Amino acid sequence: MRIRFLPVLAAAALWSAAAANAQPVPAAAGDTSAQIRRLEEEWIRSVRERDLAALDRVLAPEFTYTVAVAGRPLSTIDRDAYLHRSKGYAVSASRFEENLVRAYGDVAVVSSRYVQTATLHGKDRSAEFLLTDTWVRRDGQWKAAARVSSRPEHPAHAAPPAPSPR
Repeated sequence: MRIRFLPVLAAAALWSAAAANAQPVPAAAGDTSAQIRRLEEEWIRSVRERDLAALDRVLAPEFTYTVAVAGRPLSTIDRDAYLHRSKGYAVSASRFEENLVRAYGDVAVVSSRYVQTATLHGKDRSAEFLLTDTWVRRDGQWKAAARVSSRPEHPAHAAPPAPSPR
C-alpha cells in the first residue's frame, strides 16, 4: 500500500512545486497593443475635452513630459505641471496618423505621428508631432510614465531611406 502511495505523493509534490513557481501567462502582443492604443485615444480625448479626471487615471505618478525643440535644451515637466498645463489647451481637432506599439513585458513604447489643431493659453499649437510614449504595467493596469514630443523632420531635410536588405 505504501509503495503505491509514493508515486502519487511524488506527483503531487512536483505539481505543487510547479504551481508555486508558475508565472502568469502574458497577454498576447495583439492584446497589449490594442489596450495601449485604446489608452492613447483616451489620453488625447481627455486633453481635447479637458477631462482632468480621465487624464489623471492615465498618467503614472512619476509621469514626465519632455519637449524637444531644435537648438534648445530639452524641456521636461512633471505630472502635476502637465495636468495644470492641460487646463490651458483648447483642442478643436486631434488624431493619430500612425501609432506603432512595441511591448516588452510590463513596459510598452509607442511611437506616433500625431496631428492637432489647438491653442495653448491662446498661442497656436497646431502642428504634426512625433510622440514617444513609455507605458508601464503595475497591478495589471497600464499607466503612461513618460512622453517625449518633437516635430518631425521636413521631407526636404530628411535622410534618404535606407536600402532594403537583399
